[in-house]
Amino acid sequence: MPRFLQVLSARISEIGGLGILVLDSGVHSEKYENYLKSIYDGVFEMGVETVRDTLISKFRIYSLKGVTHSADWIQFRITNRGIVFEL
Repeated sequence: MPRFLQVLSARISEIGGLGILVLDSGVHSEKYENYLKSIYDGVFEMGVETVRDTLISKFRIYSLKGVTHSADWIQFRITNRGIVFEL
């Protein structure tokens, strides 16, 4: 892990804080991405796909330590009222 992530993670842990790391898939090696996924308590993924010329936004919980959950993708929309999940 890069030194700055070690220092930042330690500091966040010391103060009982919550750290959020945003990672764009494909920028780093698959090995490094898997390493990052393994050291954090939760990994949430977002994606976009095109279906019949329409962009579909999707979200899933990839992992969340200590919690049993579905890893299925859920579609969502962003509206004037906020984020709406299509369950």
